[in-house]
Amino acid sequence: MFQGDYENLKTAGELENSKIESVDDYLNEIMSTGEFDHKKDQPLLSFLSGLADITIILPLIEGCAGYDFITGEDLTGFESGMKIVFAVVDVATLGMALGATGVLKAGVRLTANEAVLLLGKTVVIETASNIAGYTTGFMANEADLPVPLVIALSILAGSLTGAVGTKILLKNGAEEVIIQGAKSAGDVPIIITEIKYKHSSGAVLKVNPDKTTAILGSFDKDMKNILDEMGNVKSTDFGPKTGGFNVLNVPDELYDPDTFWDLCNKPWLDRAISRSDDIVLATKPDGNLLMRIDYSTGEEALTGFGKEIDYLIKKGYFYDATANTMRLK
Repeated sequence: MFQGDYENLKTAGELENSKIESVDDYLNEIMSTGEFDHKKDQPLLSFLSGLADITIILPLIEGCAGYDFITGEDLTGFESGMKIVFAVVDVATLGMALGATGVLKAGVRLTANEAVLLLGKTVVIETASNIAGYTTGFMANEADLPVPLVIALSILAGSLTGAVGTKILLKNGAEEVIIQGAKSAGDVPIIITEIKYKHSSGAVLKVNPDKTTAILGSFDKDMKNILDEMGNVKSTDFGPKTGGFNVLNVPDELYDPDTFWDLCNKPWLDRAISRSDDIVLATKPDGNLLMRIDYSTGEEALTGFGKEIDYLIKKGYFYDATANTMRLK
C-alpha cells in the first residue's frame, strides 16, 4: 500500500523538493512527522537523546529546529518547548552552583575528588530541576495553556527548584565542597573561610575576600587546633592566598630550633608584611606566652610567638586589643 502511495506521489512530482528519495524515506516521514506523533520504537536512540539533553547546546538547537537529531523524529510543540526548558534550566542551575561555591571567583583549584563531589551535587540539582520543569510543563500542556506560557511556567518551576537545591546542597559554598572532598581524599589542603575553633583571643577569624589573612598565635594554646581544622597540611608555600588564610605549617623535618626563625618563620612573616596581609591573633600577646625560660642558659628568651610579635612591632605594627589584630601605625 505504502509502495503504491510513494510511486503515485513520485509520479505526480510532489516529492521533488523533499528529502524523500526512497520508500523507506517515505515511511520514516510518515512515522515521525509533527503532532501526529507516530514515534518509532527505538529505545537506545531515545535514551541517547535524553542523555544528550544535558549538553545544553544540543537540546536548545533541537528545540528551535523542532527536530531530534538523534532519533531523527520531528518534535511536537510541547516536546520542542521542553527541550528549550531543559537547556535554560540547566544553564541557570549550573550558574547558581558555580556562584554558590565561588570556585571561579576565588580561583580555587579543585582536586579530582572535589570536582567529582561538586559535579555530583550539581547533577542532583539539575535532575530535580528538570523533573520539576517537565512536570509543570506537562500539567500546563494538559490544561491546554498556550505553548509560550507552558514554557515560561516550566522554566520558572525548574529555576526555583534549582535555587532551593543549591541552597540546600551547597549551603556552605566552596568551603563545603572542598572540605568534604579533602576529607575523602586524605592529606589534601582544606580551604575554609572561617575558623570555628574557639581560640583564646576571641578574635573573629574570618577571611577578607580581597586579601590574604594571616593568623598568629601560641602553638600549644591555639595554633595546633587551628591547623588541625585546616587539615594540618605541611607546606613551604609562603605565597598569597587571596580570600583565604595564611598560616605557617612547614614539614616537620624543617624544624630546627636553631635555624627555624631565620629559614622559615621570618621569611614567612616578611612575605605577609610585604603583601599587607590582615594579621589576626588567635592568642592574646600576654607576657607569659611571649617569653620562656631557655634551660640551656637559665635566662628568659622569646617564644616563637613572642619573636613574631616583637618582629612586627619593630616593623611598625602595634597591637589592636579591640580587634586582636596587628596593625601598622
